[in-house]
Amino acid sequence: MENIIKLILFLTYTIAIFFISNYIIILIFAIINIALMLIYKSSLVSLLRLTPLIIFTALLNLIFGSLESAILVLVRLILVCNFTLTFRNILSVVEISEVVSYISKDLGLIVSIGIAFMPILAKELSEIRYALQAKGMKVNLKNTKYVIKPFMYGLIKRTDEITYALHAKGYEE
Repeated sequence: MENIIKLILFLTYTIAIFFISNYIIILIFAIINIALMLIYKSSLVSLLRLTPLIIFTALLNLIFGSLESAILVLVRLILVCNFTLTFRNILSVVEISEVVSYISKDLGLIVSIGIAFMPILAKELSEIRYALQAKGMKVNLKNTKYVIKPFMYGLIKRTDEITYALHAKGYEE
């Protein structure tokens, strides 16, 4: 029950960030975020990996919107990403899967498979990157097709394997 409350608070906090436009309230959320980060000893290293995506999103908002909207999106994404990384230390992957399974068995299965899939996909992407580097190619926008094709092929292949395994275990549509 305690984990359900934690998950509901996490979802509420994450959703609330995107609906708040008052800078003082966002500052309060940032202080809460920093306090939780210090309490649960979260590292900013994982957040730094997401920095290019966050900056890219802010730049798109700057181009198609205004400076104020770009800054607001930038701050919101930093807060949500940092809180998500901190939440990883609050609830383990197994606890998250259990909570979601308690809410819905099918949704719990989907979340469990998705969470289990992440390290596999990360490993596959690093293998593709190393293969490109071995061929003397850099991973950039120009060579995106060399990354996406094998990645999507592997993703579809693994999805089929999971589908066959679920059918073998009696999970039906």
